[in-house]
Amino acid sequence: MRWQSGCTTDGTVRLPALLLSSCLLAACLSDSDSGQGGLGGGDDDEGDSTGGGGGEGCDSDCCTADGDDCAPPDGLFLQVAAGEGHTCAQRPDLTIACWGNDDDGQASPPTGTFETIRAGRAHSCGLRTDKTIACWGNDDDGQIDAPSGAFLDVTAGFDHTCGLRPDYTVECWGANDAGQASPPTGNFLDVSAGDAATCGRRPDYTIECWGAMSAPTGTFLAVSAGDDQACGIDTTKKLACWGGGDAAPDGTYLSLSARTHACAIRTDYTIACWGGAGTPPDGTFLAVSAGFSHSCAVRTDDTLACWSD
Repeated sequence: MRWQSGCTTDGTVRLPALLLSSCLLAACLSDSDSGQGGLGGGDDDEGDSTGGGGGEGCDSDCCTADGDDCAPPDGLFLQVAAGEGHTCAQRPDLTIACWGNDDDGQASPPTGTFETIRAGRAHSCGLRTDKTIACWGNDDDGQIDAPSGAFLDVTAGFDHTCGLRPDYTVECWGANDAGQASPPTGNFLDVSAGDAATCGRRPDYTIECWGAMSAPTGTFLAVSAGDDQACGIDTTKKLACWGGGDAAPDGTYLSLSARTHACAIRTDYTIACWGGAGTPPDGTFLAVSAGFSHSCAVRTDDTLACWSD
């Protein structure tokens, strides 16, 4: 089996099924930014990288309005992160491949190995295996100017970026017109950057948001901040969304990713999406990332599927 164990934000959790219970108890399931995840079970011979099943295959007009081809590349992948017109994914050798719109260099990743990959609106960021952050793409608001030093994770919002330091404090940079890049003090388990707001989970599993959004009460296993909506998975594995947008579907879920729409992986490892961007394909999945007009996911055979309206 090909597994990258660990609990990360932005929809890229990947764990063996045998670790499912312990991961949920540790509350290590988290966002989109991803974002841009799911917990894997067995494969169902659904390996069509252009979507198959219930959604439109992402072979054209999927990522960008001008029709740039954004079909995912062949091969195996561990994580995926969908932006506005581009997508990036982590290969089993821990290098990054990107495709789609590259007007600002957002689909031209640096060389090297990475633990995580995140996609914002027109920029991308990754946590290198030496624990430093590298970002590339649009820098109109300083969103790719990552500070030096070690981090545990990174999340790319629309035009700002945040990272989780080894002491579990949050540091953000980039657009801050609504205070989305001004995190509160204290410790966080994880963090998810959206448009004009950022949300994170505290060590007691409550959510705190800053910027143009406030958080609901309760305890959560995951959170993902999107456009005008953020969503979380509560401790009963039910979805809760706040701030605007469509209501979340019923059911129980393992992980989620929110942008202008949202997708989540059910406890049977199938995908549900709401708020637009098409119908997800059939099959079972390990990770999902909701972009702006498209979504991508890693199947249980480690191939990619992308879809759009």
